[in-house]
Amino acid sequence: MPHRLEWQNALIGAIAQARWERLDETALDWARHWLLRQSPRNGASMRLTLADWIAPRQMVERNLCYLHPKVLDRIQRLFPEAYYLHLTCHPVLHGRAAGRWRVRSGQRPALIDLTRTWLMPVLITLEFFEGLPREKRLTLRGEDFLKEPANYLGQLIKWLGLNEDRDAIATMLHPERWPFAETELDWAAFSDDREFLAYPGLPIARGWPDHTEEDIAPGMTHEIRHYARLLGYTENDQSAYSE
Repeated sequence: MPHRLEWQNALIGAIAQARWERLDETALDWARHWLLRQSPRNGASMRLTLADWIAPRQMVERNLCYLHPKVLDRIQRLFPEAYYLHLTCHPVLHGRAAGRWRVRSGQRPALIDLTRTWLMPVLITLEFFEGLPREKRLTLRGEDFLKEPANYLGQLIKWLGLNEDRDAIATMLHPERWPFAETELDWAAFSDDREFLAYPGLPIARGWPDHTEEDIAPGMTHEIRHYARLLGYTENDQSAYSE
């Protein structure tokens, strides 16, 4: 139930921004009432409406709940022109980040199940990518992106078939200036990404907690190591996110 509430609050914020291009109380109240009048509607219908509102701009989705084969196939049918970016992370770094999230969300520290949280999403994504045209799919190591964000943002813009705009790239390098981050409203209640809202900048500027590799090592199975190498990682590639 809490996750559903977070999703609904995030949707209210997206509706307000898409329709009114602002995030004040007036726009949020309108979005709440509009959403109530639309019920019941499925997620696909809602996203098509948002896409119409923001056209000719394009929607960007980032949501792990879509990492299910049937959901991904349905998205592909509804949005046949969509592009898919697989932004990867070294499994050890993933485990560290997941461990930090547990602590900040009030949960007890525990070993992260890398098979469930890292390997399964990778396997689902790789299988889904097999059925996509090469020009519509791209895999990028998050560590590489954060080392040279301006360079990779330029490449991503070209891949998407957009005009390379230096001002746009300069803006993307500062997510802390994003409307959702700048507003004085308490966006912890309107987002499923509280980590970003607490530190709305590129992760390279935040640093990572002082966990040791031994904290994660029990979850590093041979299969995880195999797919990590397949994505271009080695056991020594663990320092890219440091300050």
